[in-house]
Amino acid sequence: MSSTTTTPSDGNRTATALPPTVNLHLVAHCNYACRYCYARFESERRVPRTQVDAWIRLLRLLPEHGVRRVTFAGGEPTLLQELPELLEAASEAGIVTSVVTNAALIDSSWLEHHGPWLRWLAVSIDSVSREGAARLGRSPARGSEPDHPQHVRDVFALVADFNALRPPERRIRTKVNITVTRANLHEDPREFLRACAPEKVKLLQMQLVAGENDDAADLACTHEEFAAYADRVATLREEGIDVVVEDVTAMDGSYAMIDPLGRFYQRVDGRYVRSEPILVVGVMAAWASVGGYDPERFIARRGDYAPGAVADGNRPYWIAVEGLDGSGKSTTVKGLAERLRAAIVTNPPANMRSDRARADALPHEARREWYLAANREAARQAREVQRGGRPVVMDRSAASTLAFGAAESARVAGPSDWPADIARPDRLLLLNVSEPERRRRLFGRGEPLTCEERRLLDDHAYRERVLAGYEALGAMAISGDASTEQILEEIDGLLGRRAHR
Repeated sequence: MSSTTTTPSDGNRTATALPPTVNLHLVAHCNYACRYCYARFESERRVPRTQVDAWIRLLRLLPEHGVRRVTFAGGEPTLLQELPELLEAASEAGIVTSVVTNAALIDSSWLEHHGPWLRWLAVSIDSVSREGAARLGRSPARGSEPDHPQHVRDVFALVADFNALRPPERRIRTKVNITVTRANLHEDPREFLRACAPEKVKLLQMQLVAGENDDAADLACTHEEFAAYADRVATLREEGIDVVVEDVTAMDGSYAMIDPLGRFYQRVDGRYVRSEPILVVGVMAAWASVGGYDPERFIARRGDYAPGAVADGNRPYWIAVEGLDGSGKSTTVKGLAERLRAAIVTNPPANMRSDRARADALPHEARREWYLAANREAARQAREVQRGGRPVVMDRSAASTLAFGAAESARVAGPSDWPADIARPDRLLLLNVSEPERRRRLFGRGEPLTCEERRLLDDHAYRERVLAGYEALGAMAISGDASTEQILEEIDGLLGRRAHR
């Protein structure tokens, strides 16, 4: 068998490798009945569905063949109860995960169970009017006709709330897919898309597939009509929304698709060809039997994008607030926890606090070891809260132990000082207060100063070493002289949360 299959209508396909992205159509059924759909899988619905353990075996094979991203599709993939299990299995295999969905079943509970192992959420919308969506069949096959566009806007708001509690690198990235047909090519979806604020919009020209959607031929639009629609939407690029345009020519032969029975399939000469089950004949034999793909078309349609990191649980923020005594840490911690709906973890943690006075009386090295043990326990507690899906705000972290310990030894702490067995917070925030204001606050308490507080007041060089240590350890400086509300607003900006509030 030749390793390359070439046809006049389908470009130059190679079967010697898989593209880095595979679309895995998990289920044949769908809760909507879109007229133009070219993934109806009517025959696949009549046989038992592929079991989850088989999908997991297949997911573990794909990275061996260069696959880095998997898009879970359907039918409607959110109908699959075991989808969270598959998302986690894909992530554990080192695969960046994506789900393409009509979003009808997505609510806050869905995000809670699926979001931790999901990197991309792609929502198909098509018409941006309720009536247009209903005419296209983008509504339940039976029952009432909901306002699908409004529900999609609500879903994007839920995702924004989900993301606002997480560092940018652990947020769900969002996309809108619009299939352009004669039923919606007159629309201008830009206002709707601005409201949803996805990272990316993909415009797809409706594709006719023999034996799949022949009954929807009246919806097919011309290349010129599709181009006019695409030109209208493409102006959103100037507003920071990436717009990707795929006509029928760009799509043909540029995807790797697996059907609900675990078989590769491709559109060749206007109709689908399917392989034998991948787990029966092997990945590359199945791939070769459908002719492979056209790498040039794959790249031309921008299929080889940078998808971000593999989802590792998409843990919410763990933030440590640092600062010298009198900088306002306690007030800031309380306000930030309320704003993030976060748990507060103290350092030393509550279960070790009774030993603190004894530890403070120990010699320098022994005292430092006790505080490192407290840091270790506080970090463990923080991670446990994060795994439960709740953000953490910590009053001090190991950064304090390291910055003060190094300053006592007449040096400045650095990144290499951080112990490998103590987890780092996602963000270290340092409240920097002018020294006159800090003194005013300390003396205004009417309480005796500790030895540490006196040294910070009297020893300028020592104080500067401590502050320099925080900075070297990666702390983000915030002016602590401002009001609490102003401090919290500045923190929102540093965390990249303003756009989501």
